[in-house]
Amino acid sequence: MAGFSLVAPYLTNPLVLVGFVLFIVFVLHRVLLTAQIIPPLTPRTGGKVVQLLLRYLFFIALVVIVLGFALVFYQTQGEHDPIFQKGEVEKRRLDGLTEMAKGYCQHPEKLEIDDMTRRDVIRACSQAVVALANVPGVAQPTKEDALVRLEHGDAQGAKAIFQEVLQQKTLEGKAANKEAAEVARHLGALAFYDNTTEALAAYRQAVEMDPDNPEGWNQRGQLLLRVGQLDDAEVAYRTVEAIAESQGVREWKAAVYNNLGNVYETRGDLVQAEVMYKKALEIFEALGLKENMASIYGNLGLVFNTRGDLVQAETMYKKALAIAEPLGFKEVMPNMYGNLGLVYKTRGDLVQAETMFKKALKIAETLGHKEAMANAYGNLGLVFKTRGDLVQAEAMFKDALVIHEALGFKEAMAKGYLNLGIVYATRGDLAQAETMCKKALAIAEALGFKKDMVSAYGGLGNVYRSRGDLELAETMYKKALA
Repeated sequence: MAGFSLVAPYLTNPLVLVGFVLFIVFVLHRVLLTAQIIPPLTPRTGGKVVQLLLRYLFFIALVVIVLGFALVFYQTQGEHDPIFQKGEVEKRRLDGLTEMAKGYCQHPEKLEIDDMTRRDVIRACSQAVVALANVPGVAQPTKEDALVRLEHGDAQGAKAIFQEVLQQKTLEGKAANKEAAEVARHLGALAFYDNTTEALAAYRQAVEMDPDNPEGWNQRGQLLLRVGQLDDAEVAYRTVEAIAESQGVREWKAAVYNNLGNVYETRGDLVQAEVMYKKALEIFEALGLKENMASIYGNLGLVFNTRGDLVQAETMYKKALAIAEPLGFKEVMPNMYGNLGLVYKTRGDLVQAETMFKKALKIAETLGHKEAMANAYGNLGLVFKTRGDLVQAEAMFKDALVIHEALGFKEAMAKGYLNLGIVYATRGDLAQAETMCKKALAIAEALGFKKDMVSAYGGLGNVYRSRGDLELAETMYKKALA
């Protein structure tokens, strides 16, 4: 099956497909003749069959020639037909806009989210960019300027246009609610990357004006999950589930089960997370959506890994890669290799772990995927630290931290500071270790990341104990324990 998956894309070529079918027909007839299921022909009968074949082949050749001339005539006339030309220009323009949209939208390094969520966001953003080019009532130079700015990663011009249109539609009253909601969703999609507050406001407006649209609720749920409002995120996702149920849209149900799995996993409710991911997987398998299946296997792997079931975790990650590699789903692969590396590291197989992390890094560099690159650096730092190579470990952790600081990923920054703190503490540089732990603690307390707070308090306790300040060490350990 793995071999066939490599050949399958070529079967979409009509010539290959026709040749393949003819090959099967001839082989089948050969087998039937050899087995004497088809009796041999007499010279008289064989001559008639040959004449018949030649006659039919002659007519088929004439038909093909006529169709070829007709196609060339149609294309030649089309070149001079204004309506045809307009359609072709519009098609090329739409294709160009879609490609340009990817230039702004497909920045996975801006989004600390899972692969499937990232694809949803990119799709919504692409729709917004295409819609921007067709907004009525806005001067063409204004739209073109906004599109050029988008092409360079600046969404402010596009947002201003959508904001203006949204205000106009809102003033038109309830009759224009659905149109206004669509504009609000476009605004939210563009703000999703760089302004969570703005995006949340846009999607709140969208769901108020069009409460039966699942996309508005789903994206609102993603943003609420991002800011840690898990109960509100679950409400948003459950609303999507109800809408998908009433509309009979199975793909939305699967997507929302994945998102609910993310909520439960964030809460630490691994039983419910596993249930949700498996529900999503069942639907995606039935629909044949391979890339989504790979993402779900990866999420299930994280659940099993968190439980300490490394055998099951490894199985899930390998299932994800078995889908992603033959089909070229490169966005999924850095995370899967990274997760496999963590499994091997936990087992103590540092050689295999390093191999996986380097594979993840290579693909991430090819994609320009900054977040995945930072994760790979951090994971390689863990390998070197475990080996006792503190120089290499420090270098890797610093490389990861530089990227996370540039991207503004606070939780990842906290973990980076903690890792550097451990390196410095191991070296005996307690002043530097204390500084790193305090930096991590400041971020964790500000954002309410309790797991990181535990690690930071524990790290500070170790520093003070090493200094001989047992009273302060006890205070830190008790805070961590609480």
